[in-house]
Order: sequence, then C-alpha cells, then structure tokens
Amino acid sequence: MFRIDIFYICPFYGFVFIGVKVEFVGRIELHHSYDGRPYHDFISLSKELEPPNVMYDTHRKYNFTFQNIDKVHESYGGKNVSVRYFVRVSVERKFFPPIKAECYFVVQKIQSIPPTVN
Repeated sequence: MFRIDIFYICPFYGFVFIGVKVEFVGRIELHHSYDGRPYHDFISLSKELEPPNVMYDTHRKYNFTFQNIDKVHESYGGKNVSVRYFVRVSVERKFFPPIKAECYFVVQKIQSIPPTVN
C-alpha cells in the first residue's frame, strides 16, 4: 500500500484540476541507442485516483496499491543498459502542463541457493 500527499499553498483560491493519476512503470534504458529510442517500457499500469475536481483544502491524501504485478526483471544499472521501476504521479490541469513527480525503487528477487552438483 502506498500513499501520496498533495499540498496546496493558497487555500483561499480553489485549485482546479482535471484528475490525479498514478502510473507504475518498468523501464529498460539503453545508454547508447542507435534506433532513436533510448528506452523501452515493459510494464505500464495506471490508475485514476480522483476525477476532475476543485481542491480548497491545503492537504490531501490518496492511498493506492497495484495488485498482482509480475516484476520479471531485477533492477540493474550497467554501462550500456539500466532496468528501473518507478511510480509516477501526475496532476492534470486545465490550460497548464501537468504537475508530475516520480519515485524510483529497487526490485531484487530473493531466491534460494541452488544445490551444487559434485
């Protein structure tokens, strides 16, 4: 379970937004890409946390979770390629670009040591 906190500085004026969306992304980044695209998203899931609304309070909390996600790759950072997982939150606004924030995290698969053959 994750939680997002959104703060608004001017409570006297309403903050009009089109929606609050959260995305779970698994990405492979190529550091020396020759085909013009430096990354490939192998997982991309999104949820809408709130529909269009006006926010008058200064602090809002959203709880969310992504269920049954198969993280097929471990996080990796190498010389030529990187594998990353992150959660992106975006607040869509009318007539303005969206407000976005990303939070990266590490995935490590814990497995038992295979038996040695003598």
